[in-house]
Amino acid sequence: MIKSHNFQKGCDMTNKNKYLFFPCMISIFFLNTSLLNAAMKSLPKNSFKISSFKSKGSGCPGNTVYTNISPDQEVITMIFDDFIVEKNGNNDPFGSQKNCNIEINLKKPKGWTFSMYSVDFEGVSDLEPRVAGSHKTEIILSGAKLLNNKDKVNIIGPYSNEYMRTINADLKKLRWESCEKKTSRINIKSEIAVRPHLEKKNSSSGFIAMNTSEGKIKQKLNLLWRPCFEEKRPQLDWLTLCEINIYKKPAKKLVKSFNIKARGKSEKSSLKNSRNKVKEFCKEYSDENPQRICKIKNSKCKSIRL
Repeated sequence: MIKSHNFQKGCDMTNKNKYLFFPCMISIFFLNTSLLNAAMKSLPKNSFKISSFKSKGSGCPGNTVYTNISPDQEVITMIFDDFIVEKNGNNDPFGSQKNCNIEINLKKPKGWTFSMYSVDFEGVSDLEPRVAGSHKTEIILSGAKLLNNKDKVNIIGPYSNEYMRTINADLKKLRWESCEKKTSRINIKSEIAVRPHLEKKNSSSGFIAMNTSEGKIKQKLNLLWRPCFEEKRPQLDWLTLCEINIYKKPAKKLVKSFNIKARGKSEKSSLKNSRNKVKEFCKEYSDENPQRICKIKNSKCKSIRL
């Protein structure tokens, strides 16, 4: 049985709650891309649907995973009720882990194809020194591996905060779904764990799990769409992704990473548009969060012609 919810909430920019302010800002910047899509030949509304959903594993027993496709059909969100791992001192000297295997069958619109370019992870972790938390995922789209279990989030204690991390696929090697097929299948194998750091066992404690705003761990699959026939593709056919890192002062410990994206008629214009959005976002975010540092990862952005 598929559990589907509309997770969108109103964004009150006057609210100073940092857990509400941050996702609201992200939504506004991503909205710009959706407006660009509306100005060109648009993906038909409500044409991308989940036809079936299965989950199994110690971290996602039956009826504990909620799924949702965003209104612009560019994000598949999964929210987990029971994906929580704890290390209770000497009671778990070697740590512990949970896993989850998910199969999603999708119905896609005729004349359109999509690719998956990144995965976002959101949650919270509370780790004592000498303990590390990890969140890793393997994703297979219609038989082709997009991410393997070497692509993972690592959080090393001491750490007590929410986290948001993104893992990007290689834009030069994106796999586009077949235009001939009406359906697609995504298999997702995930694992979260808390283990001793640099030791086989110890008496330290910690956990990795729940998102602070929703109370649950989240995983988001980010998609790109384009018409199957080149003559129907828009003039704004370049896309640039800039991965943003948010650090906590003064230790510069990574708290969040995510993408800001923009389109353009050329690689140069899409890069310029994306950097302008980054500059605007980081200024506004830093003004609201003076104890955080906002910057582009490795000072680089990546572009692709759609």
